Amino acid sequence: NIATDYLGYITSALTLSVAILCVRKKISQSKYFLLAWSVLILGGMVFIFRNSGILPNHFFVQHFMLIAAAAEALLIFTGLVDRTKVLWEEKHHALKLFQEAEENRKKAEISFLRAQIKPHFLYNTLSVIAALTVKNPHRAKELLHHLSDYLRGSFHFENKNGMTMLSEELETIRAYLTIEKERFRDKLSVEYEIDELVNLPIPLLTIQPLVENALRHGIFKRPEGGLIRIIVKRQNDYVIIRVQDNGVGISEGKLARILNQDNGAMGVGLWNINERLMLHYGH
Repeated sequence: NIATDYLGYITSALTLSVAILCVRKKISQSKYFLLAWSVLILGGMVFIFRNSGILPNHFFVQHFMLIAAAAEALLIFTGLVDRTKVLWEEKHHALKLFQEAEENRKKAEISFLRAQIKPHFLYNTLSVIAALTVKNPHRAKELLHHLSDYLRGSFHFENKNGMTMLSEELETIRAYLTIEKERFRDKLSVEYEIDELVNLPIPLLTIQPLVENALRHGIFKRPEGGLIRIIVKRQNDYVIIRVQDNGVGISEGKLARILNQDNGAMGVGLWNINERLMLHYGH
């Protein structure tokens, strides 16, 4: 009996503590815990009054404590169920907000990628085409088609959910490199090792910026130019995509700083690609 009394006191104290905490945090389920505590206290008072002889010792009074305990358990269970329901709704609301934020992030990311289309590249390309219209109109027409393919691959992002097919990305790269080769002639050599049977969805513009970086920061910093090689091949359950060049290279330390965005605005393109690959593939 003593153990039962102390257990009742402890249960009452815990229930009241939870109720007060819920009230202070403005949790709507506090009413259930307050009612549970009130019922428990009422049961305890009836128990004490019976033992003191104030209340008659009939069947209802004898079992009132058990009834109060059952009612307390039911009220606490109801409160917990209601709280679980609220938390579930809050989780779905938070998930919806996260999805909306993710969509907005993707739109901002696409806007960033569009901004990477360099104005000087378009200016130089149009200048080359303008010069060819007199010397070689047929070649000028071909370059216009390549420029069209490049711009289409770089700007037609609608309804793609941040993804594109590998074949489409490679078409954009071929168009870009064809234009650059026309501009730099013998200073640029291009090799492709493409497994044409491999095609899969990849994040938008994850290869083309690497090709552009290889040219601008690798090959074109050498007076004699260099070679760029695009490799796509299947290896077991993976598709290996490589962009290689024999330019001036980059140190491991500088690459680490770029990928960690420790160097301000420099290397934002590589950092962006790395972040998107991490987000999509997890590594």
